[in-house]
Formats: sequence, structure tokens, C-alpha cells
Amino acid sequence: MTYSDQEAATIMMSGEQPSHLQRKASQAQAKADQSGSGKAAASKAQSEADRAAVPKHGL
Repeated sequence: MTYSDQEAATIMMSGEQPSHLQRKASQAQAKADQSGSGKAAASKAQSEADRAAVPKHGL
């Protein structure tokens, strides 16, 4: 399994694996960044996934 730069940074900072929701949001963000389409929705999904991970990982 390979990780995006953002996922790798999350793992290194927290010592935890990103949640499934974070991985999916990160993939959507990477695709949006590459295509230029859907950036706002991907950014929102990424923020929500990160907020959801706070209780799980204690970020």
C-alpha cells in the first residue's frame, strides 16, 4: 500500500494509521488537485475526515 504525502505526514506525526475515511478523502483530494475539478468538495471531505479522526487518534 502506498500513501500520499499528506497521509505519510499524518502517520509520522501521530504514530497512527490514517482512518479509512481519511484515506478516501486524501485520495479524492489528490485526484481533485490533479484534475482541478471538485477541489472544494474534496477539501471539505478532507477537513471532515480529519475532524472525525481527532477522537480516534487524539490529534
